[in-house]
Amino acid sequence: MSPDRIPPCQLLISGSHRGGGTCFAAIASRLGLGGLLLALASPLGAQEFQRHALQLPTPEVAAAASGRDSQVLDLLPYWRESPSRLRILAFLRQAITPGPLDVAPAERIAVFDNDATFWSEQPMAVQLAFALDRARALGIQVDPARLRAEGMAGEMQLVARTHAGKSTEAFTAIVRDWIRSARHPTLQRPYTDLPYQPMLELLAALRAHGFKTWIVSDGSNDFMRVFSESLYAIPPAQVIGGTIITIYQEKDGVPVLMRRPQLDFLGDQAGKPVAIQRVIGRLDRGLDEAQQRGWGVISVRDDWSQIYRLPAASVSLGRSPNSRR
Repeated sequence: MSPDRIPPCQLLISGSHRGGGTCFAAIASRLGLGGLLLALASPLGAQEFQRHALQLPTPEVAAAASGRDSQVLDLLPYWRESPSRLRILAFLRQAITPGPLDVAPAERIAVFDNDATFWSEQPMAVQLAFALDRARALGIQVDPARLRAEGMAGEMQLVARTHAGKSTEAFTAIVRDWIRSARHPTLQRPYTDLPYQPMLELLAALRAHGFKTWIVSDGSNDFMRVFSESLYAIPPAQVIGGTIITIYQEKDGVPVLMRRPQLDFLGDQAGKPVAIQRVIGRLDRGLDEAQQRGWGVISVRDDWSQIYRLPAASVSLGRSPNSRR
């Protein structure tokens, strides 16, 4: 699928630099449900953060810096040769180059949402599709019109009912079997084929420069952790999401953790900065105003050359996908 065929999707990327601030290469998306999903976060005060963020290279400086290293340019082959891409590459170079704009290794933290950032949530979020399939398997009647009318509250009730009653181990097995065979309802491709290839490249580029990549999402921990490592190379321990009540029990003398049909924590909207601070411990305040804070704004339509991975035969040897127009 070409980005030219979908509405613009804006991703926000920036970071603070050394001087007391953690660098978050954070991603936010306006594609699909829920509007702005995640904003960049920094422990710096707003004014100090803005001064640091505005030190990101201009497109002209970024072009000059990135142009000196063909290996850096090859990090994002599914991105168009746009000013935004050049700024990302220049930022990565600066992060590891000793100087006023470098980022201390312990402060290289990249925080991403999942739905609509790593893969599509249209016509519905992947976990909602899973919940509906579980409802059918369990004989739970779902009124689609009522579910739409109730919004997030109704979805959370459905998740609680369809994700509970099993041990954590049994639930993991159910999710693993489902994600292996489930297909996107309109694209008719397995969900495991549909992570956004430019975002996988960005994750790999960040990790190659010493950043630890995290997911912070309103999806549930135990759902995303099943596939986060195989799809995104993000280990389960670096996935922060919603949770339902889990209790310790012994069944026939065997200790198990049982999932209860009751919401424990929802990592949506205001829950995201709370979750970041609780688990990562590097957040003092969340910011959600891209232009006012000096963030780079990236458009899926304008900055990506391809959304999903192409079959190997369709990419000519010796030619990067970003050379296409």
